[in-house]
Amino acid sequence: MFAQFLTSQAGVIAAMRRGHHREGGQPPRGEVPVALGGIVTREITYRGSYRFVDEISDALRLMAEGVDVSPLMTHEVTLADALHGFELAAAHCIAVHGLVTWGIASSPA
Repeated sequence: MFAQFLTSQAGVIAAMRRGHHREGGQPPRGEVPVALGGIVTREITYRGSYRFVDEISDALRLMAEGVDVSPLMTHEVTLADALHGFELAAAHCIAVHGLVTWGIASSPA
């Protein structure tokens, strides 16, 4: 959570007076502190942008059309081990782009 604060703080510091800061992705669970002093005194617009709003439909279509996404995958788990895959994704200490397969995983997770 502290790393998220530092990233947000760096973005606010880098923003020009009356500029914009956009926080993207999915933050960690729980509350993330934000230094309001710089945002308020420099009149910065602070916005959130959640991932996977519209692009998930495009991604699924492209995969159905045969686009090879294997170079993007960091982990692959079987359906029987899906809980482990979700635990990896929730760890926030590594970037995980996982794939849950029906059968046997082709590489260790």
